[in-house]
Amino acid sequence: MDSELRNSNEASHMDDILDDPLTSALDDFSQSLASPLTKQGTIAKNKVSTIKSDEKNADVFTLPVAKSDCSPTDQTTSSQYEISDNESSDKADSETQEESDIHIEEITHTSSFISSLHMWYHIGSHQQQLLKKVGTILLISVLILWSGTFITYRIVVHHLITKQQETYQTYGFNPGHIISNAKFFDSSSMSIEQIQEELSQLGSHCNGTNCLANKQFETHNWAASAGCRAYISPGMQSAAQIIGSAAQSCGINPKVLIVILQKEQGLVTATNPTDESYRIAMGLSCPDHSACNTQYYGFFNQVFGTAERFQYYKNHLSEYNYQVHRINAVRFSPNAACGTQDIYIENKATALLYTYTPYQPNQAALEQTGNSCSSWGNLNFAWIYRQWFGNTQ
Repeated sequence: MDSELRNSNEASHMDDILDDPLTSALDDFSQSLASPLTKQGTIAKNKVSTIKSDEKNADVFTLPVAKSDCSPTDQTTSSQYEISDNESSDKADSETQEESDIHIEEITHTSSFISSLHMWYHIGSHQQQLLKKVGTILLISVLILWSGTFITYRIVVHHLITKQQETYQTYGFNPGHIISNAKFFDSSSMSIEQIQEELSQLGSHCNGTNCLANKQFETHNWAASAGCRAYISPGMQSAAQIIGSAAQSCGINPKVLIVILQKEQGLVTATNPTDESYRIAMGLSCPDHSACNTQYYGFFNQVFGTAERFQYYKNHLSEYNYQVHRINAVRFSPNAACGTQDIYIENKATALLYTYTPYQPNQAALEQTGNSCSSWGNLNFAWIYRQWFGNTQ
């Protein structure tokens, strides 16, 4: 049974080969390639026959009788020509036969090549077709998986953005868009005189030379860096002058710096600020679980250092955990056990704030009740800015 089936398959395969259009084309090509060569071989053989026939006729043909005045030299020359013609004829016969043999050999090689091409096509084409089918199936599968993943991702993003907008409508805080880029980087929003007026008004309950609006601070030169111009110290300066100078040098809104002063140490409205509060005024380089970096101690270092730090974050944002136009898992608290929640960060300013203070408020913080897992930093930033300077968006 197996033998009969195999014979049947072989017969079928031969039928396919005979019916295959490429096979027919190759056969036609083989014949067309061989035909001229075959004709040349036939012509060569006919030429040989003709030459031999001529030679027989030449044997019968009688040359004219030489005249008596012909010298012996003339007769000898005539005889030499006759011998030379015979040698040329034999040489031509030999060359023609060699050409015929070469043409026949070329035809044999061509036929062998065509046969090999037939075999390669019918063996290779099946494998190639199989590979094409497998490759197409794999490509379609990858595209389906990718499109499904992309669609799922976009659905999740849409859900997060909708939820974040609802949080803003209800609580005045959008975790994915805390403040607009335009407002965050508006360094000309306030003059130094306006900053001084704002500090005096907000700190009106504080009396004495140690109050933020009245205090003078030691300053020093600040070298230029990526995003910040150099600052030349004139000596002692007020808080308003330092805030305004840092804002102008580093391209940060002075309102942002004022709000951070309040959210970190409550210095703007403090009635009795301490020297320690001024030393770490902006909370710069003060990690939650380790001591502050003394390099940034002092009001001037804290304000200028924070403005410069935001520009550094902006220029190296890809090196940090919080990315724009990405879903980011943000903690509720320094305590990892309190968990995280996904936020779709919609703009660069929001990413900078999370890099500076890497926590979001939980539901208890939003509802102003709070619990052990509540973090207030970025929530207070949004609330304070809205209360003092209007809309953050």
